[in-house]
Amino acid sequence: EQFGGHEFAAGLTIKEGKLTEFKRRMNEIAYLDLSENTFEPELQIDTELSLEDIDMKFWKLLNQFEPFGPHNLRPIFVSKKVEAVGVPTIVGNGHLKMKVKQGDSGVFDAIGFNMHEYLPFVRKETFDMAYVVEENHWNGRRTLQIRIKDIHQN
Repeated sequence: EQFGGHEFAAGLTIKEGKLTEFKRRMNEIAYLDLSENTFEPELQIDTELSLEDIDMKFWKLLNQFEPFGPHNLRPIFVSKKVEAVGVPTIVGNGHLKMKVKQGDSGVFDAIGFNMHEYLPFVRKETFDMAYVVEENHWNGRRTLQIRIKDIHQN
């Protein structure tokens, strides 16, 4: 009947009697055009970064690239041989929360949403971590924190 949308969303209206045919055709097209790899998430890392380099000066420089959005994604960094400081925990609905450091770097708060499955090995060994840097405002203080996107076991 009707359709519309844009690059990041689509909408359509289908007559009730045409829904079965629509599903059949969509499945046909998907079968021909999509492979199993299509649904494998792929993380695009922008660059390797030492946690030692993350400070307010770095944050100000990073913010010169704003505004971030669909056509200007926030940079994703990777740091290698990172270790958890203290005891990592699971908070909320399966979110991994911990403090991290790399060598002699400072300690950063880090959270990985829905990453509870990584808890056993971040407690025991170093790991590589893909993340974005964010600013946290709490109790009148501004601090930098890490939002983990992925963890790779060393």
